[in-house]
Amino acid sequence: MHGRHFFARLFLLTSLLSSLTMANAAQQNVSGIYVDFGAGQAFYANPAAGNVDVVPDFETDAFGAGKVNHGVFNYQLGTGYQMATKRFWFPLIQAGLLYSQQLSATVKGHDYLEFQSSDFNNYSYQYSISTWQLFANVKADIVDWHGLSPYVEAGIGVDQNTANGYASTPKAPVVQPGLAYGNNTTTNFAWRLGLGLDYHVNKVFTVYAGYQYSGLGNAYLDSAATDSGQTGRGPGQANLATNTWLFGFSYLLGHEHFNHGQ
Repeated sequence: MHGRHFFARLFLLTSLLSSLTMANAAQQNVSGIYVDFGAGQAFYANPAAGNVDVVPDFETDAFGAGKVNHGVFNYQLGTGYQMATKRFWFPLIQAGLLYSQQLSATVKGHDYLEFQSSDFNNYSYQYSISTWQLFANVKADIVDWHGLSPYVEAGIGVDQNTANGYASTPKAPVVQPGLAYGNNTTTNFAWRLGLGLDYHVNKVFTVYAGYQYSGLGNAYLDSAATDSGQTGRGPGQANLATNTWLFGFSYLLGHEHFNHGQ
């Protein structure tokens, strides 16, 4: 008897919560064209390291791992179509195009090893990287509770990564000057995954806070000139990635303003 009462109460509570959430989603969300703006900080997860063929197929220099020791400013701009439903799960879905950019960051390397020998651990190095991406992006609110909605998102697209401004510093004394690697821009396949929290202030205006992980492809410097000709590709990183913390808002176009809950 007690078991049946418990399950009956649980069913009534679940039904009530579902009805309230669906009603709130129906009141709060509408479909239409949206615009999005977000800003925050991006942290590079995989800065530069690697080997360079100073004399291709003969002499190889090894670079110690580099680091970007601070976050850089990141912003995004997007637009697309927002579809609102009366469902309990995924009451709001946005699909569109999203442009994202990280400003220039300085990569600093621990050392520069000539001929792959620790006897030639006599240089430090640094250069800058910057990147922008264009994604086809989908974002979905998981559930809605009085305007608060946790969300997930995913995007695929292209990016351009630029590596430039290479400079090396002798750890002294050195026998020969360091090489001067050229600037280089690469175009890559890019993807990202994200999660966060939406707050629907009213039917047309939403603010959000979230986290994104982006896979950005390759970022390498160009070759350098030597007495025997050009080196191979300069130092850099395959599978460059960023962790980004973002705050922003989206606005629905073509709708009159509503107060929250009306």
